[in-house]
Amino acid sequence: MTRFIGFKFKLVALIAAGLLGATLVAYGWFNDNGVLHLCITKEAPHPVRALDVSQFEECGPGEEAIDINVQGPEGPTGATGATGATGPKGDTGATGATGPTGPIGPTGPIGPTGPTGPTGPTGPTGPTGATGPFGIVAGFVTNTDQLNTVVGAVQSDDSESAGAGETTVVTLVVPPGIYKFEAKTDLEINTFLASNISTPFDKDYHYRSDCELVYTNGGGEVDLDQTTHTTARQTGGTAAKVTYDRPARVVHNLEAARNLKSQTSPITVEVECWVIDPDPNSIYTTTWTATQSKIIAIPLDSLTVTPN
Repeated sequence: MTRFIGFKFKLVALIAAGLLGATLVAYGWFNDNGVLHLCITKEAPHPVRALDVSQFEECGPGEEAIDINVQGPEGPTGATGATGATGPKGDTGATGATGPTGPIGPTGPIGPTGPTGPTGPTGPTGPTGATGPFGIVAGFVTNTDQLNTVVGAVQSDDSESAGAGETTVVTLVVPPGIYKFEAKTDLEINTFLASNISTPFDKDYHYRSDCELVYTNGGGEVDLDQTTHTTARQTGGTAAKVTYDRPARVVHNLEAARNLKSQTSPITVEVECWVIDPDPNSIYTTTWTATQSKIIAIPLDSLTVTPN
């Protein structure tokens, strides 16, 4: 009961002090940094008075001191409030300084090969180069002179066909391939003395010479080209006999192109010649000699046969 009465006394006193404080708040001398110091009379009607702290006043024996607007202890933390609305976007900050270059990373694996690009256009044809010197690098060549080889003439074509009169004047061996062959030989037909001629000044003597370009490859001969020349010569003499005292000369040129890639090596190319005696009954047999004989084999990439 006593505690209840005391509580009522303080409640009434605080209400009265609140009214008094509202009245005296404007006066600075009653304000001790925002705290009001009051004295409440313990007996009814419990008058309240403010203390002037600047004069160091204190409550009397019949009064109880009460301080108003005293800062209380910090209360517990309140619940988190709702998230506020997003504020406007701030200005872009200044560009920062460039950082130092980092270390070189390891080499990555090799990527897959890309597809082949399209073929580029054909470039212009370059100028023709200068003609190089002739020699073995341009093909195959052989030369021969038979100045000291004297060959007797055959009696007729029948003799040559039987193999009695052919004479090889130059030979060239080549590997299988496609070639253009060019051959040449000079024949010198020597002096002979004619006899048994009833009218020597009315009869002309002719020297017929034949040459052929052939090849062999483990079998029989194959003709590539053949030439025939007839050379006339008559000088004169007496009624009893006519003497032909100067040699007759004739040049044989032969050429052919042939695909010999299917042949087996070696391939032997030859020039063979023979001369037919115009007077088998003469005292001296007709003879001949081959000079400046040559065969050239020029390799070709291909060979196109044109029909005649």
